[in-house]
Amino acid sequence: MTDFETVTQRAKAIMARQPAPTPAPAPVPGPGPAPTRRYLTITEAAELTRASADGLREWVRSGRLRAYKGPGRSYIILEADLYAFLDARPVVPGPEGNSFLAVSLGEGKETGR
Repeated sequence: MTDFETVTQRAKAIMARQPAPTPAPAPVPGPGPAPTRRYLTITEAAELTRASADGLREWVRSGRLRAYKGPGRSYIILEADLYAFLDARPVVPGPEGNSFLAVSLGEGKETGR
């Protein structure tokens, strides 16, 4: 018997004595790590959306865009809320290749703010 065969037999004998490996437990569904929340000022949100800060303030005051009171009289907007707001509105093509976000003013009126 060669050294290789001897080692192979010993390895098989050791493996036969060991219990079969148990599979890893399935992950338990749960909340997981908390998602990171990024808050934006009106100015930061205006830069991201290429909208005016006054237009964003109007959307917040009218209740179309969710925001929270920040320090002083300022608003802060959760980044996820801003993207949800943008996703829910159509983009209207404008002159010279520009596009506008269509935001309803109520009573069937639309604005390109």
